[in-house]
Amino acid sequence: MRAKTIIFMLVIWGTEAGHAQTSITRSLSPDARRRIETTLRSSFRIPQSAQLVLGGPTEGRFPGYSSLPVTVIINGRKETEQFHFSSDGKVLLRVQEFKLMTDPLNSIDLTSRPVRGNPEAPVTLLMFDDLQCPYCAQMHTAITKMIEQYGGRVRTIYKSFPLPNHSWGRRGAVAAECMALESGDAYWSFIDRIKQAEMDAISKAADPGAYIENVALQESVRRGIGEETFRSCLAGQGNVLVERSIKEGQALGIEGTPTIFVNSERISGYVPESELRAAIDRQLTYESQDRGEEPKASAYSPRW
Repeated sequence: MRAKTIIFMLVIWGTEAGHAQTSITRSLSPDARRRIETTLRSSFRIPQSAQLVLGGPTEGRFPGYSSLPVTVIINGRKETEQFHFSSDGKVLLRVQEFKLMTDPLNSIDLTSRPVRGNPEAPVTLLMFDDLQCPYCAQMHTAITKMIEQYGGRVRTIYKSFPLPNHSWGRRGAVAAECMALESGDAYWSFIDRIKQAEMDAISKAADPGAYIENVALQESVRRGIGEETFRSCLAGQGNVLVERSIKEGQALGIEGTPTIFVNSERISGYVPESELRAAIDRQLTYESQDRGEEPKASAYSPRW
C-alpha cells in the first residue's frame, strides 16, 4: 500500500471579483463571518433555529489557507467540522479524507470456512449474506454463474450477517454455521436449496424458523451429519459463530445485505451481473499487473 489517505477538496463558495480581501492570520472580520455563515446555511440547509459558531482561524494544512472550525448546535447537540479559509477571503474548502481500502480477508476469521471454486483463485468474492434477503438470493445466482464462467480464477466465501428486522434470517444463519462446521458440501447444498427453492415456502410457514431448521436437518442427515451433533450446535456454538460474524461485518462498516467484497473492492446491495463481472475483470487485471504481465482489455467503463 503506497498511501494511507486520499484527500478530495471541494470549493464551497467564492466572492465576487474585487471584494476586499480579508486577513485571517489573527481573526475573522464581521463581514467575513457574515458571508461564511450565510454560505454555510445556504449550502448545507442548516435549520434557522440552529446556532452556528465559527472558531478562530489557525495555521492550515494547505498553502494559502487557514484551518477554520465550524460548530453547529441543534437542540443542545454540537457537531464540529473543520473547514479551510483562503487568505484572500474568497474561498472556503471542505476536505474529506478516505482511508484506502485494505483486503477484508486479512481482518476476518475464515478458518474452516466453506469455499466454492478454486481455493487458490486470485479473486475472492466474499459475501456477507442474510438467508432471508431476496437480493442476496439474486446475487447468489450471479456469483454461482461467475464461478462457472471464470473457471479456476474466482472463488467465493460467505459470511453470515442476518439483519435484525428479519424474522427467520438469524435462525437460518445459525443452521448454516452449524453445517459449515461439519461439511462444506452440506453447507453449500443448504445455501443453494434455501436461495433457489425454499424462500417462499419458509416465509409462508406457520413457524419459519422451525421450517428452515428442518430443511437444514434434512440436508445434514443426507450428508452424514448426525442429528444430535446438529441440534447441539443449534443450541450453542452456532449462535456464537453468527454473533462473531456479525461483529466482523460491523467492523468493516457493513450495515445491510448483500455486501460483497471482490478482493478489497466493496459492492453494496444488488448490482447487475455486468457490474459484478466488471469488478472481477478489474481485479484480474490488477493481478496480471502484479505478475508483470501485459494487462488485458477490461470489460468495464469507469463511472466518472
